[in-house]
Amino acid sequence: MGDFNAVGNTSMNTNNTEHKNQGVGKTLIEWLRNRDFIDSFRFINLHKKKYTWQKDNSASRIDYVWLEEEFQNIIIKAEIKDISILTGSDHKLVWVEIETSAILNYGKLRKKEGKGLIRRVFLYHKTMEEN
Repeated sequence: MGDFNAVGNTSMNTNNTEHKNQGVGKTLIEWLRNRDFIDSFRFINLHKKKYTWQKDNSASRIDYVWLEEEFQNIIIKAEIKDISILTGSDHKLVWVEIETSAILNYGKLRKKEGKGLIRRVFLYHKTMEEN
């Protein structure tokens, strides 16, 4: 999630037809797409043109919230809102509402048949970086 400074789709995400997508942001967007992540705003708002950044007559949607494709069924709403009066930023807020009950249930203690309470513990501090 954040400011990628890149446009995912020039026909839908910018009003500047001469916008050139370059740099790390473009590379990161391609990396996310190649790993089946979805742009949550575009997934919910297939044909809506809204921008997250504007300067003079140029506007683009360069801020995103990406989710793994398997979470597409829990996205309830995705929106872009101007809160510059609160933040003083030239970027708009991108927010996503998701149904978390299925996710939160996953980590709760539960009883397994014939075994009492069990829980799954993830040891993130022991994870290793992949190449």
